[in-house]
Amino acid sequence: MRSSTACIMVAVLSAAPPIAPADTLYLKDGQVRTGKVISQDELEVSFQMSAAGGKITFVKKFPIAQVERIERTDEPPASTRTTSQPATRPTTDKRAAIADRPALLKQIIQDYKAKKHASASLDMTRLISASTAQELEMLDPIAADEVEMSLAELAADLRIKAAKDRAETAGFRLGLVTPYEMEALVAQLKKEYGKLLDQEAVIAADTKRKAKAEEDGPDEADQGGYFEIDPGGPRINEWLDRAGEYDGSKIEAAGFARHIAIAVGLLQERIRLDPELRKDKPLRMELAKEQRRLQKLLAAARRRMRGLPTESERRAAAEERRRQRLEHRQRLMEGQEGTRPEYAPDGARPPAEDQR
Repeated sequence: MRSSTACIMVAVLSAAPPIAPADTLYLKDGQVRTGKVISQDELEVSFQMSAAGGKITFVKKFPIAQVERIERTDEPPASTRTTSQPATRPTTDKRAAIADRPALLKQIIQDYKAKKHASASLDMTRLISASTAQELEMLDPIAADEVEMSLAELAADLRIKAAKDRAETAGFRLGLVTPYEMEALVAQLKKEYGKLLDQEAVIAADTKRKAKAEEDGPDEADQGGYFEIDPGGPRINEWLDRAGEYDGSKIEAAGFARHIAIAVGLLQERIRLDPELRKDKPLRMELAKEQRRLQKLLAAARRRMRGLPTESERRAAAEERRRQRLEHRQRLMEGQEGTRPEYAPDGARPPAEDQR
């Protein structure tokens, strides 16, 4: 059986057609790979390569932070591209890919207002990468008129909102950040983090759990399939210094944990990107210490999600068990003292009446 399986695998691999070296992937560590870009987003590039003279094909994923650039030799014209092709393409000649930059920016703003943050963020990255500083400066008035932000601020806000949208499944990560938006992004990270610490967590649950969650909760579900039970959830600042005491319900803890996880991500990205922290070591250490406090609170919220006791309750229960063990030991010792025969200090036997 084992040998037949191996034969089938070899047959399949041998039948795979060789990959034409259409694309060239340049990594920041100096490596160069040839193959085919299968997909690409803000976080990674899926790159198909071949081995054994083209008889074996495989796909490897490269984090976007490791990619220097991609050269495509079979780039189709803009009019024939499909939506399945990646929007972010850091090629050596990127400016020819966008014919009408103002039109693309207006489409980005339209998606931004419609809360299509992921697609808008990808298009914004493409717009910035394919434009010169002068071209981006000419686009600033359009952003100011439409959303009352500079183009860099809009790019930063899109980046953060897209990361928040996918935080539920992929964690809070910003992905590719262009130098053009870096300053605005760091400022936005500081602002969003400070606001989140004092903001009430939105407690929501899947509509399937509505009946079990709150009998007196709202009857309407929103477009995302979630309904709001309690808009006045806990605040991070209220629990940051007493994580061991957090005792929210399972549903409250679920919303609070997501709230805390985004705060952890915001702070982590600021530590990663803020150039000021590379020079200010005490501030960096202070923020790292605060990040550990947040992670401790996040762990407490996740324990409550599973219905486990709080850290304070666990300590109290452990102390109570210890007290009970000591009392039990003391009672045993007292019982032995009461039944033990008494002897004189010199070893003499007890009186005769005692022996009777």
